[in-house]
Amino acid sequence: MKKALIVQGGWDGHEPQLTSKRFAGLLEKHGYECVISDTLDALADLDSLLKLDLIVSCWTMGEICHDYVVNVCKAVGAAAFMICRGHESWHPDPAFYYQHGGGPMMDMGPYYLTAMINLLGGVSSVMGVTKASFPTRTITSQPKCGEVVKVEVPTYVTGILNFENGATGTIFTTFDVCYPGQARLEIYGTKGTLFAPDPNTFGGPVRLLRQEGGEVREVPLCFDYAENSRALGLADMAKALRTGRDPRESWKQTLHVLEIMQSFEKSSRSGAAVAIESKYTRGEPMSDEGVRGILN
Repeated sequence: MKKALIVQGGWDGHEPQLTSKRFAGLLEKHGYECVISDTLDALADLDSLLKLDLIVSCWTMGEICHDYVVNVCKAVGAAAFMICRGHESWHPDPAFYYQHGGGPMMDMGPYYLTAMINLLGGVSSVMGVTKASFPTRTITSQPKCGEVVKVEVPTYVTGILNFENGATGTIFTTFDVCYPGQARLEIYGTKGTLFAPDPNTFGGPVRLLRQEGGEVREVPLCFDYAENSRALGLADMAKALRTGRDPRESWKQTLHVLEIMQSFEKSSRSGAAVAIESKYTRGEPMSDEGVRGILN
């Protein structure tokens, strides 16, 4: 049987005991054996944590020591790939993809990098190798079929990310490669690998490969908005403006992602690692309010 640890506490106004009981009921329906702890000291024993399949924190307005954070966030690395042969075969006006401000990283990088930093936290430095494989592109879509576009930006971008938590990430975006699929986002841990759905489509299954099992299994989702919910961040910003809290999709997150994307080409030109000056701290995740369309 799969095992889950639920840690409850913090501010009573968020009703941690009631929330934990609700989570435990949901998880038990999916075959989990749940243990509920009233102390963060339950996160002190790394060996015990590594035997768990899931850790759920129902604790707000408290403080967790650094050692416990390290135990819980034991990610080794991550990888994200967006591979295609370009947009000139289907887009009605694709020239801007190959002009300054365009390219595969600026086009698709925000989806993948935003997902990566929300999962793993901020990035301290990056390295990159970039190039343009073809000097021009011929449009084959209507209405501009036959027009030739000059390529002004890298269309083959590889990057290495050093996360502040010690994990190492890889990202690859290109308009130069024929490939049967398109997108991948994977998180590598000490005991297995998490396969996340394509961040560009905002939906799909989350799958897990455990070291001892050898079989990829789909992970049950306990929260709503598992389908394409592109306006969810906008709705959260509106809620933040009305209540006075910080939006989860803040300008600090946008700045951090933008600096990372721009630094890959800087690194490629200089042949050296580039330090990321902006700082990013993950905000609190959305809570399950029980009623669809109601945000906390």
